Amino acid sequence: MVFQSVREIAKPSGNTFFRQKVRRYVYWVKFLREAKMPNKPKLEQTAVRIGTAIGRAERVARALGESARETRKELTELKKTVRGLARELEETKKRLQRALG
Repeated sequence: MVFQSVREIAKPSGNTFFRQKVRRYVYWVKFLREAKMPNKPKLEQTAVRIGTAIGRAERVARALGESARETRKELTELKKTVRGLARELEETKKRLQRALG
């Protein structure tokens, strides 16, 4: 392997200028190895994970939208019943006042 021979050359007993060059070379080789694009299956797995996360979020958003519509309908019905009860209370109040007065 290239690195074994480079390590042997870059021992402390060798030339310092050459050692620095070798260290830079080793640094860049490691950097370029790490900077490579991941292979296709990893990209596919990542795409699948992203797609499933988006799908879940979309399902939750739709469910929330439907429940919001239903809640809005229920609130309008409750408002109507409260208004009706308020009218009945006013009528009963008037009847009581007439009966007592």
